[in-house]
Amino acid sequence: NGLIIKTPTTGEFAGNYELTIKNANDETITLNINRPLRVTWSNKALMNEQSYTLTIKGATADSIFNLSQDPVDILNFKNNDGNKITQITSIDKSAEYNPATVKIDTNTLVIPESVTATISSQSGKYADVESSITVYPSVLHTITVTDSNQQPLEEVSAILTNSDLLQDLGIEAQYFTDENGQIKVRLPNINEAFTLSLNKQAFATKTYDLVAIENEHTIILTPISSKETQENTTPKFGTGSGGSLPIWLVVIVGFLLRPSLRHLSRP
Repeated sequence: NGLIIKTPTTGEFAGNYELTIKNANDETITLNINRPLRVTWSNKALMNEQSYTLTIKGATADSIFNLSQDPVDILNFKNNDGNKITQITSIDKSAEYNPATVKIDTNTLVIPESVTATISSQSGKYADVESSITVYPSVLHTITVTDSNQQPLEEVSAILTNSDLLQDLGIEAQYFTDENGQIKVRLPNINEAFTLSLNKQAFATKTYDLVAIENEHTIILTPISSKETQENTTPKFGTGSGGSLPIWLVVIVGFLLRPSLRHLSRP
């Protein structure tokens, strides 16, 4: 039904291998197998003004890889000191398949762009690997939440409606306003609204759409009125917690008592 070849659990697994298969008649066939390097982005999509990583696994320790991209000048490959690089070297960590990790940020874009990163082994021992990803322009939204008297509200919960794109970008879903009633959230600058749901005790829940053409937002929360609070807390007749008789019951009782009242009023 097929042949399953497992990848080593540590160290080097990438490279060219020969597999020889022999049957019962001593007939053999040889297959050439190429196991590629494993290339992993820290996120499924990238965004301007954010930092990410690209990790290469499966080579021997101290392997050197050349880094390139197409189109050029979208990604910035950097080392741990923040300096731009075009090469990265794998480290000796066999349990983690000798990883080589490069830091990445992006140049400013005005529209989303797909970019392909190419990883080439300097020694030629490993086949080149290409990996594509989409980079989005971004906008920083500043949201100020106040009451009807324009007083900032602290500790307001603000939750972004979930979407596949926000998950791919690794954007957090929940935020809380600071002492100035503010939160800041960076979102992709695209023609799409992202819905924010705001909640705070004693105030009505409010939803608000964040659009890229506007990055400064003031949102006013409405307090729950005392009337609404009273209606929600005043005991109702028949609940065992007190309350007045309904008018229809007062009318019926009065009608039934009319003969008795007339009898008592005779001299």
